[in-house]
Amino acid sequence: MKKFLLFLFALSLSFTTFSQMVRVNGYETILNPKSSENLSEDLKKIQHKKYLSQDYKPAFVDDFEQQAFLRYNIFEDEMEFVKDENIYYIQKEAGRKVRFIDNTLYQVYTLHGKPQFFLVHKDGKNLLLAKQEIKFVEPKKASSSYGSDKLADFKRKKDELYLAINNTNLVKLSKSKKTFYQAFGDKAGLIKSYVKKNKLKYKSMEDLKVIVAHYNTL
Repeated sequence: MKKFLLFLFALSLSFTTFSQMVRVNGYETILNPKSSENLSEDLKKIQHKKYLSQDYKPAFVDDFEQQAFLRYNIFEDEMEFVKDENIYYIQKEAGRKVRFIDNTLYQVYTLHGKPQFFLVHKDGKNLLLAKQEIKFVEPKKASSSYGSDKLADFKRKKDELYLAINNTNLVKLSKSKKTFYQAFGDKAGLIKSYVKKNKLKYKSMEDLKVIVAHYNTL
């Protein structure tokens, strides 16, 4: 167990402005600085909405055999773990995988010049990915005495879907039927025929998995 904690601290790194650099078990790491003690009561009530789950779930990082207990902070796009009541982030680097015991898989890809976690919906030569996002909604005062104030909130945005071509190049899947097939490059015509023949819907996640599975055979 001690060996695994050393492994986690070796992984942990965050580039948050105002982060506090600390040494733990001989490793330089960065402590998550955003303490809930400094939050207003209203903000404390909605903090749970930033996460995929409130609990820390057993997971495996890359090929390491020992389980870690992690939770995905969607808003910050960080995988968190706790040591001595402090929250740390594991380092994000292209290719890193986090697989939870329910088989939910996240993998790090570079998008817009930054390493980011993506949910893997379909694995294989070419992968079907989802970028999950949560936005912060600022509190708003009522415009008149007849209205009511709107509290701050964290709201889940609709997932953006991507293809990871050859597990490297990210291509965003269009929501428009006219441009959807462009993501499949020179196989676009074959994919279009396959979708039509099998009466698949490109906006259905289950059908998209079938489409990508077929794409991987071409």
